[in-house]
Amino acid sequence: MSGWSVVVPTVGRPSLARLLRSVDAQQVQPELVVVVDDRRPGAPPLRLAAVRAPVRVVRTGGRGPAAARNAGWRTTRTPWVAFLDDDVELPASWSADLVRDLAVDVRVGAVQGRIRVPLPTDRRPTDWERSTAGLESALWATADMA
Repeated sequence: MSGWSVVVPTVGRPSLARLLRSVDAQQVQPELVVVVDDRRPGAPPLRLAAVRAPVRVVRTGGRGPAAARNAGWRTTRTPWVAFLDDDVELPASWSADLVRDLAVDVRVGAVQGRIRVPLPTDRRPTDWERSTAGLESALWATADMA
């Protein structure tokens, strides 16, 4: 495995800053972080947290997350691209685990991380929280896939 990039589709949620900080805290850094701004035309520029890896912003004008992911990976030049949702917070071992996962046979076309969605312990989870927790058992969820 000779290199990897990260693509993050976003509509500008505040959680994007937390994700970028968790990417920056990783021991192994990507060659490039592509933040795909999928807000409608005319939106103000995104305010991005500073990270060590080079960051490229691509605007897609509100065409949806699949179009944003496609636009993002097309701007990379690395053999592997890791897709992260903008509400993900990475554990400290994420990049080391990713590099280990990417050391696969050339016939392998994708790998997926394990998604954990912690539910509140002090109250009943909302419908949205329960729905999001379903990602823990989803096959090929794009929240953490390379």
